[in-house]
Amino acid sequence: MSIAFTAFIISFFGFMIIGTPIAFCMGLASLSYLLLADTANLSVIFSRMASALQSYLYVGVAFFILASNLMNISGVTERIFRFAHSLVGHFRGGLAQVNVLGSIIFSGMSGTALGDAAGLGRLEVHAMSKAGYKPEFAAAVTIASAVIGPIIPPSMVMIIYAELAEVSIAELFLGGVIPGLLIGGLLMGFIYVTAASDGPPPEPRESWCQRAAAFRQAFLSLLAPFIIVGGITLGVITTTEAGAIAVAYALCLMAYYRESSFKALLETFRDSALGTAMPLFVVSTALLFSWIVTVERVPMLLLEALGGMTQNWIATILFINLALLLLGMVLEGIAILILVVPILKPLALAAGIDLVHLGVLMTVNLMIGMITPPVGLSLFVACEISKRPMHVVIRAVAPFLVPLIGSLLLVSLVPQTVTLLPNLLLR
Repeated sequence: MSIAFTAFIISFFGFMIIGTPIAFCMGLASLSYLLLADTANLSVIFSRMASALQSYLYVGVAFFILASNLMNISGVTERIFRFAHSLVGHFRGGLAQVNVLGSIIFSGMSGTALGDAAGLGRLEVHAMSKAGYKPEFAAAVTIASAVIGPIIPPSMVMIIYAELAEVSIAELFLGGVIPGLLIGGLLMGFIYVTAASDGPPPEPRESWCQRAAAFRQAFLSLLAPFIIVGGITLGVITTTEAGAIAVAYALCLMAYYRESSFKALLETFRDSALGTAMPLFVVSTALLFSWIVTVERVPMLLLEALGGMTQNWIATILFINLALLLLGMVLEGIAILILVVPILKPLALAAGIDLVHLGVLMTVNLMIGMITPPVGLSLFVACEISKRPMHVVIRAVAPFLVPLIGSLLLVSLVPQTVTLLPNLLLR
């Protein structure tokens, strides 16, 4: 191992230990490598970071973040919550079941777990707390169900993975549908079995007339996923165009519902700009970091070290899951994605793992990482919206790791849960 690469590794973990934001950890570690490398060329920093963001796919990321935020202020979330309540509010677990179903529906519009948790989640936590549920339980259900957001398309994480792994976004989007529904079903089943003591009894079953009224109110909102995902999978529009259409549709809904103000619209554009800048800055520094890892032949060395494991795809899958779950506890999801895709892609190909399956598998892992301490971003959102301390929220969300890990193993070991729809509709 060269002096430059040794300094690279030590500086990365050193900055991370003292609490430096992950983008700066990767950027400063890369700088230390380039200063000490035999062929030092600092212009690589600018060329690699700039070229990282020249793909039109990242414009789609910005559009989907904006569309998600616009949906949150346009009245869409309230109508989705009301519609979900009319369907499952009478189930055992009551509003907790509504929370999960609402997240499944909203996931077809948001594309981000934080967008789901911070938008629809605020409404859900407030409603559950008002109905008598413990605030920490309401927050735990909210962030556990928000995991579904980037798994059911559209998905910001899948867009970035598609660019890195050079796979079809349409196939990835279709591949996430069954796993997302599976996770939602297991969460609802888990709540049905365990949540009886965590809140009030279920509400009375609503009539079909009441359900029809809720459906009519939510109809235009429910069309959004079919317009966005349907257009991409049919090949009518690109991912970037779908993002632009999602923004235009959200603006139309906001004008139609008339439940927001011009001031709120301006604040949403500002928040979306900031919300886009942060992940894209992480993308640019992570791609520079990843380039250095590739130059040092880390993927090839790992492949040689694990050569025997690749003969058994189950062992390879379990190794990938374990590595991603551990990384998810200490690193941010997008950074993990960019760092490990160049390493895991040759490993997966050697083991005969479909890259679409790998992409969905990684997305599920990274979303679980968002609710695991100490770096889980969704935990901080849960603390803010529930007004409960971190240790209380962590204790409340821990049981939900059972259905989430169970669904992860099922998706991992049964590839058909991912590949069925892409094979039927696209291949």
